[in-house]
Amino acid sequence: DDDDDDDAYASDGASARPRSKKPRTSKTAGFSSKYYGVYYHQQKNEFRAGYTDVFGSTKHLGRFETQEDAAHAYNAALRANGLEGCRRVNKIDEMGRLIPKPGKVAPKPAGEMRVP
Repeated sequence: DDDDDDDAYASDGASARPRSKKPRTSKTAGFSSKYYGVYYHQQKNEFRAGYTDVFGSTKHLGRFETQEDAAHAYNAALRANGLEGCRRVNKIDEMGRLIPKPGKVAPKPAGEMRVP
């Protein structure tokens, strides 16, 4: 009885190709951008921007040297396609600077005072 080998194949019997038992590793593993719509491509050492349109298709916006440039391109694409109301948009402060998404602010060094 070789029940252990059956785990590597599709349960419906439709495919004879074995499934990998190794976990998938992402090209972006270990890095998440501070901004919506932006991710880091580790192998190419670049930031990329993209969004999902109203039909569920992924739209790639390009490759960027900085995550800030990618975030601005993402915001512009959402605005141009009328998606600001149904997608997360990167917020911009009164000085025109991007505000990182919640939970992505770098921690302050110990002992440093915050200025309100």
